[in-house]
Amino acid sequence: MVASQCITTIGIVENLSKAGDSEELARLTAKRSVFSVEDLDAMEATSESPVRVIDFLLVGHLQQPLSLDTLLEEGVFSGYPPQSITQFSEEKFQIIRSRATVGPS
Repeated sequence: MVASQCITTIGIVENLSKAGDSEELARLTAKRSVFSVEDLDAMEATSESPVRVIDFLLVGHLQQPLSLDTLLEEGVFSGYPPQSITQFSEEKFQIIRSRATVGPS
């Protein structure tokens, strides 16, 4: 199955911060970012347009991604699915959890 329009990974948000300049962005992402210093600078964080930094714990990658069709059928989504990181209610998370097997990446 192609992982497009699927839940592939589960994580827990630990903290959400906003960086108002490049130095703060570098400090907040130190040793936890896939971006180079040049990439972070190119994001042009300012106090008027801060860059959001999400610290999260990776729970794991699903051995079998959950498709959009399955998520719609199970009532996890109604209508259009989100196009960003999403928080689920406990009820909807239990639907995902019951269908998900988390395994090694």
